[in-house]
Amino acid sequence: FTLVHINISYREILWMDSMQDTVNKDNFPQRLTAMIETHPECPQGTYGRLPFILVQLAKVTSDVVSPETVRKWLAGETHPRRERVIALAEAFGADPAWLEHGYEKEARDAAVDLLVGEVPVV
Repeated sequence: FTLVHINISYREILWMDSMQDTVNKDNFPQRLTAMIETHPECPQGTYGRLPFILVQLAKVTSDVVSPETVRKWLAGETHPRRERVIALAEAFGADPAWLEHGYEKEARDAAVDLLVGEVPVV
């Protein structure tokens, strides 16, 4: 066999993930809710949650998001665009890949380690 050097960037891995449109996106509302509930200032129950999310988003992005959009994310009616997933993750201190796809950081890092380096080709 021959050793071939493979160098795949994290951006390319995210692009490959985006080609799979159903990879754990069905569970996005549950991950979003879990992420929001871990914030120390999160309102108890659902009352006041939409304004709270909007305020947190406004701290990290100038992109305007409507309360109806956030409601649809929480209800699973729509899925945010990638840049909004990244903003949500940043606002609440989560990993964007976990929020969007459910990938745990350690598993993703291990996969990247396997993809970057020398791999035997038969």
